[in-house]
Amino acid sequence: PMLDALVPGEYRMIESSSLEVHARFGYTERFPEAASWLGLAVGGKLIGGHHLAVSYVGPGQGHAGFRLAWDHKEFFADKTKKADSWTSDDGVLKATYGEMDPSEWHREARHTIGGTSGKIPAYSFDLEPDIHIYVLIGPDNGNCILEMRKLPGSQDGLCGNFNCDPDDDAMAALEKRGLAAA
Repeated sequence: PMLDALVPGEYRMIESSSLEVHARFGYTERFPEAASWLGLAVGGKLIGGHHLAVSYVGPGQGHAGFRLAWDHKEFFADKTKKADSWTSDDGVLKATYGEMDPSEWHREARHTIGGTSGKIPAYSFDLEPDIHIYVLIGPDNGNCILEMRKLPGSQDGLCGNFNCDPDDDAMAALEKRGLAAA
């Protein structure tokens, strides 16, 4: 489901024994009264015990203000490049930076970033086994799309728990379970 988190905080998008995905939302200069997406952390045994972090830290705008790290080692650090790609030594992560068309990923991908057509700066992350993350880069925030299948065993979080009960995926229910900023 599309998430509009208007309260700043850290949200657990996916919580399971094999993978954790956390997202950070906060106020920005562009959106001082409604929290915007500012970062994502992904880790767990499903991706070989690795850790991906993508975060807007400023002070620069757009790509210049983002920091990206794989196992705490920064990549895409050269902010002068208009496009780049990077693959982890073991091939678990394939990352791309450049001009991309957000409508290829989701009809709402441009939400809060702007524009109606064409390519704009974005990151694309392919994680084995079959996890895709797309980040549309804004001036001091971003929009994030996470694509993956239900995990083996149980999972919970803002991306849903896949028990066919949409009521327990509501923000209030997630806050009660400690999975969303209260």
